[in-house]
Amino acid sequence: MTKHKLIYSVFLAGFFTLHISAQDNSWNTSISIGEASDNIYTKSLPAKYIATYPSDPTKSNSYSINGFVALNFNYGATKKYPTSRVSIFYELHKNTLIKKEQDVYQLGLSFSKICEFGNDKAPIYIQPEISIKFSEDREEQKKGLQYLAYTSFKWSKDSSTEFINYLLPDRVYPTNDRTNIPTDENTTIKEGKELLKKHRKIDWSKKLYPSDYLQIKHTHSIGLEHIGYEKLSMFNVNLNLEIYPFSGLLYSAFGKYQILKFNYSFSHRSKLNTSESNLFVGNLINKGVSLNYAIDDDGKTSFSLGYEHSDGGNPLKGLKDSTFGQLSIGAKINI
Repeated sequence: MTKHKLIYSVFLAGFFTLHISAQDNSWNTSISIGEASDNIYTKSLPAKYIATYPSDPTKSNSYSINGFVALNFNYGATKKYPTSRVSIFYELHKNTLIKKEQDVYQLGLSFSKICEFGNDKAPIYIQPEISIKFSEDREEQKKGLQYLAYTSFKWSKDSSTEFINYLLPDRVYPTNDRTNIPTDENTTIKEGKELLKKHRKIDWSKKLYPSDYLQIKHTHSIGLEHIGYEKLSMFNVNLNLEIYPFSGLLYSAFGKYQILKFNYSFSHRSKLNTSESNLFVGNLINKGVSLNYAIDDDGKTSFSLGYEHSDGGNPLKGLKDSTFGQLSIGAKINI
């Protein structure tokens, strides 16, 4: 059996053996917009766009866009943290601002599921994801299928991040006095209004937590990738680290968390087979800083303006080995 057929068989086996959990019997749909649909790491990043429109009519417009839009079919209690998800997505990765131009369109289907291990006191969650996508590289004039399989580890089923609890942006205040009014199912409307009045009179600048000065978030994954039309199989490791300094202090001034962000992402690929492909296989390192504005309190939808420096390449997206920096507008949407 060839490696191509072997990987394809693994995808099929994984898709049919990852059964739907029986804990929740509810289906719902949602829409996601982010940088790339490959795995939990790339989905956590915002879609990015920048463009230049010269006044000289003899010169063409130049722009860079990296993003995907997905229609999700979720199985579980919530849209943000479903126990299982099937997604149909479309991606565009195009950059005419760099010397080695990039122009890739993709359409595909993905499946992910949260699996629980360990005991009730110390559970560990593993989230496998598999996807099959049709990809067209218009720069290289090549097209065909890509097969991707990843897994990531999670300490909480209801969080997209893992770190020390009091530094988690998603769980930074277990009883977040700043944004949660202390009510329950027995609270009347009149009592709720009185609590809201008292809540608005509190001087939050005098009530600080360790996470007011520093919040840390990271996402990661390991996986296998196969580009059918290149007969190229790869092993991949991803890590994304985000640091939010003075997040709580900025909340006191602007009413929003995680306004200022420093990020570092590292992606490594190595070949698993002998291939005549000329695609770059190696590291991709991105470093950046951005200003972010969350539309909702749980951070599902946010917009950003930032600068990012990129060094390396990504064979899945037609990005050749390049070094460049760019200022971009970003958006991450889950509705």
